[in-house]
Amino acid sequence: MAPITKQRKQCSQCWVHARTEWSVLSEAGVKKIDAARRSVQYRPGESIFHQHERSHGVYCLESGHLLLRHFDVFGEQTNFQVVKYGETLGWRSFFAERPHAATAIALTRCDVCFVPGRVINECIAREPALAHAFLKTIALDRGPYEALMLRSPKLPARVRFVYLLLYLRNRCANRTRRGMLVYDLPLQRQDIASMIGIRSETLSRVIHDLEREKLARFKGRQITVPDPEKLFGMFGIKLPAEDL
Repeated sequence: MAPITKQRKQCSQCWVHARTEWSVLSEAGVKKIDAARRSVQYRPGESIFHQHERSHGVYCLESGHLLLRHFDVFGEQTNFQVVKYGETLGWRSFFAERPHAATAIALTRCDVCFVPGRVINECIAREPALAHAFLKTIALDRGPYEALMLRSPKLPARVRFVYLLLYLRNRCANRTRRGMLVYDLPLQRQDIASMIGIRSETLSRVIHDLEREKLARFKGRQITVPDPEKLFGMFGIKLPAEDL
């Protein structure tokens, strides 16, 4: 089935507008984006763009979660990044003027806005603040380097898994009043295993050990961490001050 083209609404009225790069644009700039962008709804498993495809613009995720997946020359896949609502993707290939280095796949139902490159270039030429916003995004994004750390063979499997939980903290988790972290993961276990470079059986053992030690509870795709400071602290990971 083909993705569904959605009814258009104003970019400034989108609930994630304030957290996107487009929020720095003037009213005229937002209107220019509105006139050119295309809103599409994707079902779980559908691809937004494919590795090696030519880049024609940037994608803004209004709702849902996406997975970035890279295929090597032997056809082996590596899942290396989860993208959540309010984030943009495809900008690395667009600004580098190179084909996409990964395939973007919908993990859940996703509402995505595509902004054509010509309009982005026009807005940047008229409003340098947009270029500064994307430069900040580029500076903060670790891209594939995050995946290299998560998959490092020098790290034990359980350490890699805990690092993944840390990485997904701001994308898939909420903190309760009692200080617990509750994750609602859009990933299947085989995707998790792929992201940290271990076998599914190894992941199952890691999960069993964390449950036995009462460091985390697992129910389907939901993970509850009763004491985040204790879990991450055991592996020398200190949570940012805003999380304490």
